[in-house]
Amino acid sequence: MILYSDVLTGAEMFIDSYKMELVDDIYYKVIGKHDILNVGTDETIIGGNRSAEGSAEGSEQTTTTVIDIVHSFRLRLSHLQGKDNFRDNFRSWARRMVLKRPELKDRIHQLFEALNTMWMREDQFQVYHGETWDDDGMPLLLGYEEPNNTPYMIFYKDGLVTKTL
Repeated sequence: MILYSDVLTGAEMFIDSYKMELVDDIYYKVIGKHDILNVGTDETIIGGNRSAEGSAEGSEQTTTTVIDIVHSFRLRLSHLQGKDNFRDNFRSWARRMVLKRPELKDRIHQLFEALNTMWMREDQFQVYHGETWDDDGMPLLLGYEEPNNTPYMIFYKDGLVTKTL
């Protein structure tokens, strides 16, 4: 199993068990799915026992829908949403990447061109960051494929480091 992490922050991004595609040797398009999670208190964990007369108020289980990649790797929604904010955030990240790895200067331009093409096709991306709460990390894009509304995320190949588990 291969773990992909952010070069700058070390935040874990995804593992190779997800369906993924390397696009133009520039970025990974990682396909996710919607998962349903039970939220609430499981009384059996704390020794509770529901009586035959019915359950107590406030002990009902509720569910919520999450995207598996976001939930599993605790990716967080950025406060910088929208095309202009993303571009500013991306440029800032790109400058830090080139300082750390100067050989990436030309590759960053290729990535920026690919991102501009994506933005022209779809304006509904959401911007995420790794779990470190560090906006210096790689800005990630979450989009949805039609017709099934399948979630996918964009991870920049050169902004990742791999580790075999």
